[in-house]
Amino acid sequence: MVVLIGYRFSQGFSKKTDLREKLNDNKVITFLINGINKQEKLVFSVFLFLQPEQKLCGMYFINPLSFFEKETIENLGPKASPTMIQPLEKITGLNINYTLTLQDTHLAQIIDLMDGLPFYLDKYSLPAESNFKRSMGPAVMSGEEVLDLISIIDPLDPLSYITRLNFQQSIFLSLIDRLNEKKELKSEWIKLLSLKTSSNLSPEEFISLFDYLIGNHLIFSIAELPGQLLIDEETKLSRLKIFEGSANEGFSRLVSYLSSGDYNIGDLARTEVLNSTETNGLAKSVKTILNENGIKVLSVGNGWNVNEAESVIIDRSGNTEYAYKIAKILGIKKVYHLINKEVGLDITVLLGEDFDFKSHN
Repeated sequence: MVVLIGYRFSQGFSKKTDLREKLNDNKVITFLINGINKQEKLVFSVFLFLQPEQKLCGMYFINPLSFFEKETIENLGPKASPTMIQPLEKITGLNINYTLTLQDTHLAQIIDLMDGLPFYLDKYSLPAESNFKRSMGPAVMSGEEVLDLISIIDPLDPLSYITRLNFQQSIFLSLIDRLNEKKELKSEWIKLLSLKTSSNLSPEEFISLFDYLIGNHLIFSIAELPGQLLIDEETKLSRLKIFEGSANEGFSRLVSYLSSGDYNIGDLARTEVLNSTETNGLAKSVKTILNENGIKVLSVGNGWNVNEAESVIIDRSGNTEYAYKIAKILGIKKVYHLINKEVGLDITVLLGEDFDFKSHN
């Protein structure tokens, strides 16, 4: 069991009080969020814990292929939440305060109400055989396009589940950024979403949660609940057996990162700088700027395209504070989340024609 006492991150559990009161407290608030599709399959699942006063938030994603007993949570669909609560509480050592289960189509509706979701795709993002049709680079995706991304799957290919999980993590973080951009999102729309969500949150609590998210700069970190990959002998389909010990260790690392304040240490951010302009030596010059600000750059090189108009920061690991810190140093306005921990990077800096090197001299 994870023991949070002694971590600066946590100082106890929340009592059964209104969420609006809890958001003004210094105790952990926990959420289990599940998404269901029209076929009654569970599409995504995340255990989220929030430390309101310290503005820290961890997301522990659970692959739908996971199973705690016999059936995968994917096949449990709407019944997944009550099945998951007890094992997740044992793994994390935290009581689950709130559960939210929503249809993925309702998620798409809220994205469309926000005029779409800014997103970035690079050539490494999608499997070659994917049917998702979207050009590489920055774009604003519709709710339907987002559903296509978070549902990418080949039942016979376990790697496609990893790709899907990466996209789900990227979408969640992108939604948080979009909420902060669209602060005028009407409370009536949020109430409508709450009414379409199976949850023990009241509509008023739902609004208070949205108000908290758009009113504060939160430090996020993400991780995945680990499991042992098994192949069903009859169906030949993949499954992930969850073991309490390894799952506990994974969650402990997530909590430890947030509680230790490592996100304040710039040289921990594994960074690459790519030049997408015709200015020779620009990536090396930016590497010098970052080195002078305590950021260690692992590599420099050319971007995927030349003459990119806009410079962007791409968050690869879900340790979001690294991205925002580097964006501030370089004066780059746009941060995208494109999680792929397999590439061994936290940050990609993509330099476009708008980058003003002279302003750093």
